[in-house]
Amino acid sequence: MAMLLSPCPSPSPRSSPSAVILGILETLTPESKKEDELRIVQELDRATELHLTRYLLRMDSPNKTGLTSFPNSTALPNFGALTRALQQRPFLRLETVILSDTLIEEKEMLEFSHAIKKGNLGRVFVLKLVNCGLRAPAAKHLADAIESGKLSCLHTLHLESNDIGDVGLYAIAGALAGGHVTALKSLHLGPKNDGFKLEGAEALGLAFTSGYLATLEDLMLQRLVEEKGLITIMRALETGVRGCLKSLCVWGSTLGVEGARAIASALMSHYFYSLLSLDLSFNKMGDEGLIALSGALRSNNLNNLHVLTLNSIGMGEKGLLEMASLLEEGHLHSLRILSVVGSDNTNTSANALIRAYRNNTFLVAEIQVKWPTKTMESNVERFMKRNDKLVDLLKD
Repeated sequence: MAMLLSPCPSPSPRSSPSAVILGILETLTPESKKEDELRIVQELDRATELHLTRYLLRMDSPNKTGLTSFPNSTALPNFGALTRALQQRPFLRLETVILSDTLIEEKEMLEFSHAIKKGNLGRVFVLKLVNCGLRAPAAKHLADAIESGKLSCLHTLHLESNDIGDVGLYAIAGALAGGHVTALKSLHLGPKNDGFKLEGAEALGLAFTSGYLATLEDLMLQRLVEEKGLITIMRALETGVRGCLKSLCVWGSTLGVEGARAIASALMSHYFYSLLSLDLSFNKMGDEGLIALSGALRSNNLNNLHVLTLNSIGMGEKGLLEMASLLEEGHLHSLRILSVVGSDNTNTSANALIRAYRNNTFLVAEIQVKWPTKTMESNVERFMKRNDKLVDLLKD
């Protein structure tokens, strides 16, 4: 029988500030509120990273009682105590703020934005608010905070899996277009439920063409539900980035042949020569969309691409034959992973992929797909190992 652990009276001396703060939030009472908020401020003073998630409360809270304290809610208890503490004074050591998988109410987001406007988070480089239940009003508060110019050091902003809608995206995009976070290198945006439509996509496109996001290296966009909006964004990226983009993910969006052509056009721009990872998964562009994209895949512009992810895009034999053809011809020669999970890999397409390995001895990429037979899968592994050895010999 498992032993029941009693709560520890105090956190371990080695506990991180995040773990200590989680423990304080969990046990805070009206009577201890003033003292506990002072303790939170003291922990923030020594913190370089604030990482609060529901998972961490359950697993890392010093007294462990979070295992049963709020099983039916995604909200961290007494979260307002943290947002009030953040408003007390500048926290000069704090560089990373990650809040994920926990509910942040509009009022709490307003208080969080006040802390930013006061300059208390002016040294923060990384801000991730992921799956926090943010809606349009909360996004507006964050946009106001960005527009204050007090997050000028920010290089990472992740807001995926929130339902800020087009209104919220419009506000965030407007703030990004204002030149207040010109150091931004990583941007993740995507709703949890309803997708972004044309209005929000057009606003984001304007942000990309503003010139203030020219050094973006990592962009993830989820659930652009209108293809016209996706096309608008890709055209903006084609002219708005300046050769720094290393990772592009357009996931779960409405993407047909026209959208694939827009992506291909952007990828063939010399501004995309630095791209290392491209993920277009869960976009039902099918074989015709893949063929529309293949012009870019065959161009020398993607010679640095290491990872290409095309999972569940509705690709069948025709699309896989096109991929096999361009790989056999030596295109994408830096590729290390090709993921086409969910594709209909027939005997014909599988044999074409095997032939690509056999005839192109520089092809060492792992192709992640279901093979029709174990024999085919073994042949792929055999040729890939052979090619690996040949490439290693050439390096020596």
